[in-house]
Amino acid sequence: MVTLNIIFDDRINYQQEESTPLVDINLMQDCVNDLKNNKAAGFGGISKEHIRHGGVHLLVHLCLLFNAMIKHSFMPTDFCFGMIEPLLKDKHGDTSRLDMYRGITVSSAISKLFEAVLVSMFGDHLQSSDLQLGFKRNNSCSYAIFTSMSRSGVS
Repeated sequence: MVTLNIIFDDRINYQQEESTPLVDINLMQDCVNDLKNNKAAGFGGISKEHIRHGGVHLLVHLCLLFNAMIKHSFMPTDFCFGMIEPLLKDKHGDTSRLDMYRGITVSSAISKLFEAVLVSMFGDHLQSSDLQLGFKRNNSCSYAIFTSMSRSGVS
């Protein structure tokens, strides 16, 4: 890891402001290691395996890119693009029926990595409403049903 830090430090050529934290190479490596394998490549055809096996120089350049994006409060429009793919709910069901499918959005691997970096950096400062139950850590479907029933007075 020492070599990564030396390469990264040599490539940064702007002053860090105290209010703007920088993405460092260790954080980037941790987020890359946490990416899930064998997922569909998003727009542009870059998969998470490309990033994982891209080497030190790719990580350094991604650090520079992400730091510039944070510093300038800019996100490329391609990061907001996703492809909606139909996913069959039951492989043994009738594939001609529309209700046998659900849509999933496939985003680019680099935008997912940027999201993981932001959550890692700022996740402790983010919160959502207590009324949001889906897509929230430590909440399950049974918890949502229990909460709904207890608020409506059903026992």
